[in-house]
Amino acid sequence: MDIPPSDPQAIVARFRPLDELIPALWHHDKVMLPHGLNMAYWRTGGDKPPLLLIHGVQVSGINWLRVASALADDYDVIMPDMRGHGDTQGLGDRLQADTLVNDVAAFLDTLEIEKPIVMGHSMGADIAGRLAAMWPVEKLVLVDPALVNFFAQMPSMRDGLPPYMAPIVQAIQSLKGQSHEQQMITGLALLPPGASPWGELDYVSYMAGQAKFDLNFYRHMA
Repeated sequence: MDIPPSDPQAIVARFRPLDELIPALWHHDKVMLPHGLNMAYWRTGGDKPPLLLIHGVQVSGINWLRVASALADDYDVIMPDMRGHGDTQGLGDRLQADTLVNDVAAFLDTLEIEKPIVMGHSMGADIAGRLAAMWPVEKLVLVDPALVNFFAQMPSMRDGLPPYMAPIVQAIQSLKGQSHEQQMITGLALLPPGASPWGELDYVSYMAGQAKFDLNFYRHMA
């Protein structure tokens, strides 16, 4: 029976868990960086040109699932979790743009990844652009980039999140203790008003990142 597009709960209730969507040959691991951060990442592997994908705020590396699936035949796609996101824990005392840029540079150096193609989205585009100014990259792709300093726009959040973020925070907190089925329904509150759910790969990977996001991230931004 077809699901009416006006019934988003019925749509997302049919979405499979994340581990059923990730190709079996993809590699998930952590690498200890010289400055002590244990950085988690996904990698599609193979003797192919390296493609580094840097995610935006509140999600994680696997948020690139659909993109990586489309590109894995031609590239060794590498998707790290930024600190405070996904499976990379630890925020440090003061988070600045350079903090995350240095994390990525150390990550590339530790894994001996030379001249990758780098693509970043939103906050990740800010990081990618800064990385390209200090690290040799083959190509640079910025998706929906923050053309102003992303971190400079957030200083007020150190003392508390603005009221408009209250329902977002509530939804993220709820996701953390829920089953996959519950997360699919709760996650609808994180979509823009009136928006229909995305496709399965995008929606499920997005909610997986939201569920693991460290809400203290904003308060540590300098």
